[in-house]
Amino acid sequence: MIWPTVKKFPVLFFLVVFSTAPISAQSVTNAWFGNSETAGGFVTSGLPRLYHPWMVSYLREEGIENYAVGGSHATHQSVAIFGNTPAANRRYFYSVGTNDNIGKGYASAQIETFKSIVSAQVYWMAGNKVIGQNAAWSYTGNWSNNNLLGIGKYTGTPGDTATITFTGDLFLFGYIIGDSPYGGTFNIAIDSVDKGTFPITAGTIIQSGGAGPNWGPAVLRVAGLGSGSHTAVITAVEANTTTPRLVFVEWLGVGSNNLPVYLLANPNLNQSIWPANVYDGVSVYNTALSGIASQAASDGYNVTYLDTSLTGTDMGPDGAHPTNQGEAKKTNILLNAIQ
Repeated sequence: MIWPTVKKFPVLFFLVVFSTAPISAQSVTNAWFGNSETAGGFVTSGLPRLYHPWMVSYLREEGIENYAVGGSHATHQSVAIFGNTPAANRRYFYSVGTNDNIGKGYASAQIETFKSIVSAQVYWMAGNKVIGQNAAWSYTGNWSNNNLLGIGKYTGTPGDTATITFTGDLFLFGYIIGDSPYGGTFNIAIDSVDKGTFPITAGTIIQSGGAGPNWGPAVLRVAGLGSGSHTAVITAVEANTTTPRLVFVEWLGVGSNNLPVYLLANPNLNQSIWPANVYDGVSVYNTALSGIASQAASDGYNVTYLDTSLTGTDMGPDGAHPTNQGEAKKTNILLNAIQ
């Protein structure tokens, strides 16, 4: 199929606005997560921007769900992503990192926390899971249901255990990390082999400016286990309910669900508008996103990083959001990449 050229997109934009075609009834649904670039945070010449999420769905005659929220950092999208149970005939798009960069910078500890949160979100969208509240898990001690994501358990008692049996070479364990006062540590043993003790406290701040959640999802990856059946035991090490020092069991990854997930590059912020420390951070976050996609793909998950970054006249006067021309270019990149 030959897609329309960039010059034709502004005309099609008005067709999207006024069309009554029931695109939401189509067999494939495109689900979008992210910040204002996806939610819509800029106006050109008094008219709404030509949004790439709507254009992609319109031109492919597919459904659309947009969960993006302007100003979102990675952790802000966690409830929406984990509240969205992956199902057949869905496709996921995620644009994240610009606000993390602006609000928190790109020091190595910050990037590692960002990668942990986004990796957990990506594996959730792209994979099959056994949630922590599933009866496949066996618990000893004082575990309670965790309402942060609505899928897991937590404990504040040292020595409490969570046990599960799984098959395959890769162990993916989803849990929660957080700013102070969240703390605690847990140990993982697989087939009675100690795999280490890990902290709940994030390596750097998650909350931004005193607003939003001070916690986020995380994923622990242990590879090279060999084929066949394995048993994993998570044991709370440092834990109490007063400080608090809590340990979380959210989910176990059990292979790809074959649903495509696209991680989209952050826009190249206008260097004449944004300070150098923010401008320089764009490439660092995009490298992190590319690495997340590469690791997930090598693990057998259908995850792709797309270089949708824009520059020059493709960016609006605020230096952070695309013009209609930029949106059209981004739409073409997405259309050409979609499976």
